[in-house]
Amino acid sequence: MKIITLTLLLCFTITICQSQSFKIGKVDKEEFTTSEEILEGAIYLEKYRETFFEYEGNKGWILITEIKERIKITSKEGLDYATNKVYLYKNSPDYEELRKFKAFTHNLSGKKVIKQSLSKDAYFETEKNENWTEVSWTMPNIQVGSIVEWEYTVISPFLKIDELIIQENIPVRNYEALIRTPQFFSFNLIRRGYFNIVPKQETVFRSLSIHQDSKDAYGKRVVAGPSNNYSWNIYEIHSTFKKTNIPALKEEPYVINKENYRWAVNFELTTITYPNEPEHKISATWEEVSNTIYKSKNFGEQLENTKYLEDEVSRIKAMNLTIEETLNEVYNTVKQRMNWDGKRTKYTNGKIAKAYRDRTGNVSEINLMLISLLREFHINANPVLLTTNDQKVSLFPTLDGFNYVIAAAEINDKMYLLDATEKLGTPNVLPRRTFNTGTSRLVKQDGTSTEIQLQPKDVTQDLMHLEYTLNDDLSISGTIKERYSKIESLYFRKNHSPNNTDARIDELVKEINIEDITNYEVENYKNLEDPIVEGYTYEINKGVDVIAGEIYLQPLLFKKLATNPFKSETRDFPVDFLYPFSTTKSVKLNIPEGFNVSYLPKSEVVEMPNKLGRYIYQISQQGNVIVIRSITTFNQSTIPQQYYKELKQFYDKRIEKETEKIIISNK
Repeated sequence: MKIITLTLLLCFTITICQSQSFKIGKVDKEEFTTSEEILEGAIYLEKYRETFFEYEGNKGWILITEIKERIKITSKEGLDYATNKVYLYKNSPDYEELRKFKAFTHNLSGKKVIKQSLSKDAYFETEKNENWTEVSWTMPNIQVGSIVEWEYTVISPFLKIDELIIQENIPVRNYEALIRTPQFFSFNLIRRGYFNIVPKQETVFRSLSIHQDSKDAYGKRVVAGPSNNYSWNIYEIHSTFKKTNIPALKEEPYVINKENYRWAVNFELTTITYPNEPEHKISATWEEVSNTIYKSKNFGEQLENTKYLEDEVSRIKAMNLTIEETLNEVYNTVKQRMNWDGKRTKYTNGKIAKAYRDRTGNVSEINLMLISLLREFHINANPVLLTTNDQKVSLFPTLDGFNYVIAAAEINDKMYLLDATEKLGTPNVLPRRTFNTGTSRLVKQDGTSTEIQLQPKDVTQDLMHLEYTLNDDLSISGTIKERYSKIESLYFRKNHSPNNTDARIDELVKEINIEDITNYEVENYKNLEDPIVEGYTYEINKGVDVIAGEIYLQPLLFKKLATNPFKSETRDFPVDFLYPFSTTKSVKLNIPEGFNVSYLPKSEVVEMPNKLGRYIYQISQQGNVIVIRSITTFNQSTIPQQYYKELKQFYDKRIEKETEKIIISNK
């Protein structure tokens, strides 16, 4: 992801800023008659936000955010936009509050706009967890064509400016945000997504009343003065962001998490500087963040007490294993004993010993337990902090940037990445949830850390062998074997039980649209280190077209690529395949005696720029046997968006070759 820091250009002028926001409560009837073609079902007509700092008595600095939004429902698919949710943060004893709530529904009846208000008490508060409260409301009298709008204010004791979300899942006609920051606070502005926006910035002077001994959230005196109450002229930096006709964020294939590419701007607080006070640094490095996490009693301290593992240590020592065998035995021991509760977190919920006794724990408890047991055998094992792919990547170092822990063990200069929450996992084959585009850090026992790459660098090799015969009655009978390696084997095992092959056969029949599957079998299901091999025989009664006495046959049958997954003409963010891969389709076609091949497609090679990808199509005939190899290779997991056009053409050419027909006629 390309991250661009926006430079604040300060113009030291006295300016009076007038809010350009729209006023809610009145909608012109012309808004109902606009003829926008909105495929997403709704459109933000207006989206406004203002965030600023105030000083409140002994509480110190508070952050105020005012929100105003107006949405037009254009079809029944957009009716969900009549419901809105706001999340308020709390960290005892401090919490955010929602105030000044107003909301209206507008409908056009004839030539008259009918307005209906939502009661101030009509929103619902739900405690999501110990840190978050959800506030939600649903607008009344909603129908296709309605315009809904609301405004509210969030009061926060926390000095973290929430991300400016500029792009939504529906189009935005007009977007405006004003962020006012006092001279004491310095921010870096960081852009998320691939778009251009440059804020208009002004310096505005104001008067601030402050009590002399007041402290801010970081325990620093705000300003020193000769009396208890002090009026001081300060300046603020006003950053105004405006953009019109913002497209909806589309669902696209091969995206780890589209939230990583949603147009947004982040404000990173870097320093706080008060007069006559030293500069207070706020921003941190990822190494500092990792060290802070490691020192927590619910992280690093949990690695120190290993008494609960004594029986496991004695048992494994008695086995007299090599160091590599010991690693596997420890890994399997934790996998088999522990059951993951599904919670993704960097911290334990308490003492790991309790999780061990209960045989259930969160990801931190399970994988820190794994690290502790590995260290008992003097294996260099350390935790790796990461962000799972259901959470958007943090653009700057923050404790919230990590939500998952795995183990890394080093033996003879070889690194083994391990996640004991995956009972079917193997060393260096991590679940897909661990793949994201953000930073991942290996944290050592002394608290130092280094960035580490989790996505596989080696090309994953998957093979398919298809052999079949074109019968005299033009039916097709044959066999197929597919080999799934590494992560594909993991997910095959997770998704297909060996005790329910009937369900898998039914799935295949529907997936590849064939009449009959027999002799179904799976090899290596229990041998987790080995690739899965799936095989079966099949019958196809109608696998060819007959035109003017000639037989037209697509030789890859149901294993051809028939449609291009990349349908958009343009793309604003990379294509992510998760890992480099090579897929080989090998076909052997037997033609019966008495038939002749009158047309055979040509072999061809297609290459992406900079050796990003390659497609090889080879076809040859030896007597009554036709042999085909179709090989697709991508040498890196991520294809930058500037190569999207070439990637789309690459797939078009691949489809053209894999669907090209052989023509067969009677001799």
